[in-house]
Amino acid sequence: MAPSTVPTAPELHLTDPRTGHTRGTLVPARAGQVAETVARARAAGPRWRALTPRERERRLDALADLIERHLTEYTVLEQAGTGKPEAEAAGEVREVADLFRFYAGAARTGTAPAAGRYLPGHESWVRWEPVGVVAAVVPWNYPLLMAAWRCAPALAAGNTVVLKPAETTPDSAALLAAHAAEALGEDVLTTLAGDRESGRLLVAAEVDLIAFTGSAAAGADIAARAGHRRVSLELGGNSPVLVLPDAPGHTWSALAAACTYNAGQSCAAPARVITLTENYERTVTALAAALGGREAGRDFGPLNNPDQAAR
Repeated sequence: MAPSTVPTAPELHLTDPRTGHTRGTLVPARAGQVAETVARARAAGPRWRALTPRERERRLDALADLIERHLTEYTVLEQAGTGKPEAEAAGEVREVADLFRFYAGAARTGTAPAAGRYLPGHESWVRWEPVGVVAAVVPWNYPLLMAAWRCAPALAAGNTVVLKPAETTPDSAALLAAHAAEALGEDVLTTLAGDRESGRLLVAAEVDLIAFTGSAAAGADIAARAGHRRVSLELGGNSPVLVLPDAPGHTWSALAAACTYNAGQSCAAPARVITLTENYERTVTALAAALGGREAGRDFGPLNNPDQAAR
């Protein structure tokens, strides 16, 4: 009788959006790997949350140090996955280090309400406890920055995190997990590379809180799958801009920069301009001129993937 085998997902090819060339391959995580990774994160929980706030602060600061020391490496990985210009990618990496430093300090900030005797014969007090294992599912438009926004506060509060990056941008998350193992300890922050099915499996796993950024439809699906577990959702985004007749002269260059930043792949990117009829010609002419001054490759990179281009 032939030994049983666990089916694996088909290998995915990773593409550099700047060239269209394959830069690597990825085997998406499936049920066994997801369960094992979550179990390791849960096992790491007691030793991480047992640390004093001062020690958690020191370790998160050490992680920020590693990110800053490896700025160039992170920047290259972010560019390979997103196609962002170097200055843009490097700026985001610096923000990531700053985020970990901010929440490192926040870990030592007492936020509980004051204890006291509010009823005769009764003593009231508040004690904050970590939730447990946090599943962080982040998109491809700001891979490392979105990861930091989800991971830094969760880690500072004493939780462990399993990070699921988008299937097109797993590169910087893998390096972050390696540096987290060095600075924070094994399995405090781990990463699961994969596709949408990998994300669904993580949401269905034994995690205690799910932090997701993506479309409204996907967020509704995750909320339904989460049941009674806690969910943090950042969904969609379609931002209009209102331009009035007395708008100052720099309005057009500011709008052009906002529209093209990250090639418009942002929930805060202006999706449409609303103005009065008498201001229409001026708005169109001035905005067209400002957009003509933006240069591909210098001011913005390519769209991330064929699906996004089709949209």
